[in-house]
Amino acid sequence: MRVLVAPDGFKGGPSAILAAKAMAQGIVRAGGEADVMPMADGGEGTQDALRATFPQMLQIPAKRVDAYGRLGRGHYVRLGRTALVEASVGSGFIEASQRPQGALETTSLGTGQLVQAALSDPEVDDVVVALGGTGSVDAGLGFLSGLGWQFYDAHGGLVKPTASGLSSIAFIEGEEPSKPIVGWCDVFVPLLGERGSVRLFGPQKGVEPSDMTALEAHMGAFVAVLERHLGRSGLAKHLGAGAAGGMGMAIAALGGALLSGAEQIAKLAGLDHRLRGVDLCLTGEGRLDAQTEEGKVVATVCRHAKSHGVPTVVLAGSVDLQTVTWLDALDAYAFSVVPGPMALASAIAETERLLEASALSVVSLARRLGLGEEPAHSR
Repeated sequence: MRVLVAPDGFKGGPSAILAAKAMAQGIVRAGGEADVMPMADGGEGTQDALRATFPQMLQIPAKRVDAYGRLGRGHYVRLGRTALVEASVGSGFIEASQRPQGALETTSLGTGQLVQAALSDPEVDDVVVALGGTGSVDAGLGFLSGLGWQFYDAHGGLVKPTASGLSSIAFIEGEEPSKPIVGWCDVFVPLLGERGSVRLFGPQKGVEPSDMTALEAHMGAFVAVLERHLGRSGLAKHLGAGAAGGMGMAIAALGGALLSGAEQIAKLAGLDHRLRGVDLCLTGEGRLDAQTEEGKVVATVCRHAKSHGVPTVVLAGSVDLQTVTWLDALDAYAFSVVPGPMALASAIAETERLLEASALSVVSLARRLGLGEEPAHSR
């Protein structure tokens, strides 16, 4: 039995690479053959997943500030003449216990600094920004500042490039970059509204419920000034504008396309080619729920596998069965790797072992059911 292993990383647990290796060990123990292909969707771990397919990628160090403006080390990678900047490296998510201030003081400046470094690289023709896993909610204000844009209040003073500065911007100085910038989205959420960047992801980044309405209004005001500066309209309505706390909108403002990160990585890594001739596909992520269908790795892998007539099994830390009914139409099945009541910390620590055991069980059952066996007349 040949099995393609194409999981995402498990948040707080193993990366996509480690998760894939754990699944592969279970497959081999069950007597199967595993083709390991770590995946990503434009969020944290995108560079590592691509490096598994393209080990020749070069990592270029560059300085950046984190989501709270603290100086640190960052990097971008080059694949050919394309640079890839991971927003989670530039202005990544910071756990609540490590945050020095509230969410209104977050900035995407660090990601802009890494993009600017890549744009200045003579070996780079274009830049891809993987938009996921960030801690900022500034509608890309900091990102544009990192590219050299300047923002002024009504009195001509420079505005601080944080979420709190959105309410003060009266006019802007800035030009589109000399090289193309494209955004890879992990989810296609709008900038504003009930399914927008503030209300959907703001709470986990520290936005207080009492601040949500005002923050959205300030984002809307910022977009209006930005549109006047560019002579354009509809920036907030772009699919993916709300990715990375609104960095997607900033890339759209620069004329950049917003694409599905999972689909782009699937194309680069040759997912369709590697699905040909396999009997089963295993994928997975930390939590399988309604967001999975909105551009995440698991949904992407399931769709591609379905197009090749390959059944898929999803192994996840937790499964919200009420919101993943779409799996049925894709010939996919989902199982939680957690065998029973278990503390979250223990489940995260044991994820690799649990993935190996679950993969072993799935492939053993599939073999008992005859999946992958050649018809007698063809042997």
